[in-house]
Amino acid sequence: MAAAYDRGMKAFTDHFNNIKDEKGHSYYYARYGGKTLNREVDNLMLGDPPVLLSVVKGAKDGDGFDKFHPTGSTLDYVKLGANLAKLAKTRWVSMPTVFPKDGFFTPCLLDGISSACGLSEALGQTKLEAPEGLTKEAHPNADGGLEIRTGITLDSFLQYKVMTFGDAVKKQLTPDMRKAVIPVTIHP
Repeated sequence: MAAAYDRGMKAFTDHFNNIKDEKGHSYYYARYGGKTLNREVDNLMLGDPPVLLSVVKGAKDGDGFDKFHPTGSTLDYVKLGANLAKLAKTRWVSMPTVFPKDGFFTPCLLDGISSACGLSEALGQTKLEAPEGLTKEAHPNADGGLEIRTGITLDSFLQYKVMTFGDAVKKQLTPDMRKAVIPVTIHP
């Protein structure tokens, strides 16, 4: 099981060093103090340099947006959901892109992938810290894939921005809470 776990973790972290064409789906959910935060992201990245599309669904209908980045453009084009559209003159807006026109492209800046990249870094940091209660399990799936079960500390979760929380929430977290291990399951 230890060798399978190491293979699965290496495959997960290596994936972010070699992303080319990518289609992915991410779902994030957190609950604290009676409040919830959830977000769902579908990504498409094609070509080199890539064209990018992210479809982001917020917690409430109308809180989402679609972001399109044409290859080599200095702008991203965003279609705002109904609630966000109230903040602009039109439903479609443009914004400067975070992706360089020329030079090194970093897929970890893409909505959805950024959280997975943060998770990869948080896993590495938690491994170095070796907190008590950290599990390291690998479970084969019927389809031949490998499910990894492990954890990260809340502190590394926040530090590497797996999800982003406001200062009001962070101020409520005690040092003991930040040391707690959050279970993580990685599906192929």
